[in-house]
Amino acid sequence: MKSNSENSIGILDKRYIIMKSLGIGGFSEVYKVKDSISNKIYAAKVFNKYTQSVEKEIKNNKIISQNINTEIPNFIKYITSSIGPLELKNGSKGSNTPETKAYIIFELATKGELLDYITITKEILDERFVKVIFIKLIKVVRYLHVLGFCHLDLKTDNIALSGEQFIIKLLDFGFSSKIKRNEDGSAQLQTEYVGTEAYAAPEVFNQIPYDGELADIFSLGVILFNLRTSFRGFEKAICYDPKEVTDKSKLLYNYIRYKKHKLYWKKLGSYIDVEQLSEQFRELYLKMVAYNPKERPTLGEIFNDDYFDDIRALNEDQLQALEQEIITEFRNREVLIKDSKK
Repeated sequence: MKSNSENSIGILDKRYIIMKSLGIGGFSEVYKVKDSISNKIYAAKVFNKYTQSVEKEIKNNKIISQNINTEIPNFIKYITSSIGPLELKNGSKGSNTPETKAYIIFELATKGELLDYITITKEILDERFVKVIFIKLIKVVRYLHVLGFCHLDLKTDNIALSGEQFIIKLLDFGFSSKIKRNEDGSAQLQTEYVGTEAYAAPEVFNQIPYDGELADIFSLGVILFNLRTSFRGFEKAICYDPKEVTDKSKLLYNYIRYKKHKLYWKKLGSYIDVEQLSEQFRELYLKMVAYNPKERPTLGEIFNDDYFDDIRALNEDQLQALEQEIITEFRNREVLIKDSKK
C-alpha cells in the first residue's frame, strides 16, 4: 500500500500534504490537503502572488472567524494562514521546484459547491426546497451584516455544502468589506468596485459609490433566481448600447432597469419556462434586483415576504421532514456529480 506522501501531488509549507486540486481561480488555486501533524483534512487556498488584496482577504477571514459564534455552522471555518514553500511533484505542473506562496487553510466543504447541485441536471429543484435553502442563506448573510461586514461576492459558487446533512456554508471573503456607519446609523458608501459580473449590482459596475448591504441584496436576488430556475436571469446588470450588442440576451437587464417587466418575462421565455414562476416569486425577485438600490428590500423584509408564508407556517416536525427530503434530493444529485467527474 502506498503512503500518503506517495499518493500526494505535492506538499505545502513542509506540513500540508496536497492530495488533489479542487479548483483554479484567477489569482489562486484550492487544494485538498492533509495536515501531516494532526492528520486532519482541510482545504488550502494558495495564492499566485502576495498582494494587498491577498493581505486583505487573510485579514477579513481572521476577523470574521474571531467574531462568528461557534454555534453558527454556516460559515466555512478559517483555520490558519501563512507563507511557505509550495512543492508540486513532476506531472502535476511539470516542476518540483519549491516556490514561496501565501496560503490560507480552511475547513473542507465535503460536498462541494451549491452551483453543481443546481446545474447537474435539467430537473429544477422543488420550489419548497428553494425556499428553505434561501431562508437559511438570508439568515447567514444577515448574521454577516450584523458582524459589520458585507460580502460583495455572493454567488452560488461561493456557497458550499458540507457533511451528511448538506449544511450550507458561506465562503470566500476576499472581496468582503467592513461596514462603516454614519452618525444616523446609515451605512457609509463603498468605493471598491469588486464582485462577479453575473451577480454584481449595476451601481458596482457603473462605479457609483454604493451601499454594500444593498449590493449584497442584489446578488441574493440573482442567487434566488438561479436556485429557482437554474438560470441566472440576465448576463450582466449593466445597460448596453443595443447597436453594439449582437447577443440580445445581454440586453435582458435593460427591461428590468426601465421597468418593462412584461417584455422581460416574454424575452426570458426563450430560455426558461416562465409560466412556472408565481407572481409572488416574480415580485420578490424584481424588487431584489431593482436598478435603484433604494428600492431593494432589506433582509428582514425578504424573510417576511409573502413568498415564504408556506414555509414559515410549518411546524418543527414538518420542517424537519422537508429538510430530510432536501437531503435525499442532494444525495441523488451528488451521485450525478460524482459520475460526471469520472
